[in-house]
Amino acid sequence: MRIRDFVPPIAMTVGRKLFSRSGRKQYATYGETLANCTERGYENVDIVNVVLKKTTQYRDSVFHKGEPLHLSTTSAYSLCSLLASIESREINVIDFGGACGAHYFLARAVLSSSCKLRWLVVETPEMAQRAQAVLSTDELSFLSNLSDAADSMKRIDLLHTSGTLQCVNNPCEYLSTLVSMRASHILFNRLGLTNGSHDVITIHESWLSWNGPGAILTRRRRSSQFGQVCSPGLSRPRLKAVLQTCVLAYEVARYA
Repeated sequence: MRIRDFVPPIAMTVGRKLFSRSGRKQYATYGETLANCTERGYENVDIVNVVLKKTTQYRDSVFHKGEPLHLSTTSAYSLCSLLASIESREINVIDFGGACGAHYFLARAVLSSSCKLRWLVVETPEMAQRAQAVLSTDELSFLSNLSDAADSMKRIDLLHTSGTLQCVNNPCEYLSTLVSMRASHILFNRLGLTNGSHDVITIHESWLSWNGPGAILTRRRRSSQFGQVCSPGLSRPRLKAVLQTCVLAYEVARYA
């Protein structure tokens, strides 16, 4: 088993492009990096507002009859993993780092109404609170604690995480927690790795409009730019040591 077996090719490509750039400052710790980010990084209120608004628009668009669904490579991986986890008419999903629930709305638009979903998104406290107030349904809810989400589900059919592990403090600890939850299926999507023995911690700069699904409605060509803590090169050897614990419990699906 190799770590790349867990990672879609697009994530490997993004990782290579990130490290080909010169002048990207690296930091020793997550805390040091966060101190140099713009207004709390991913917990920035403006990011939460934009993602919430864009997800609301996305929800309305995917449920609009007659409109084709446009799938990115990332969304296709998510849907394939969801379909593979179907073993009954009720699917329980924990979406770690699922923002305001865009993955759920896509899944709900594709699956038959006879298939019941229970979808729990684990996010930052600000994101979870705002999304719960605006977008929660009988099937979709939001929490800010991963352990609470696991405790609330007797059975987890799919544990979905996309581009999240490299944006949290102590990613290996989170990975250990995710694996220990014993979900029937796990998808690690958009996971950047490095062959080094330590994580590469840096600041990922993005335009506000890049966050969330779809386009943002604004008169300006570009919105404000923010910096978020990111480890686009999680240590492959360190992650491999953690993943060894799940080899006997899971059949590894390799991406071509």
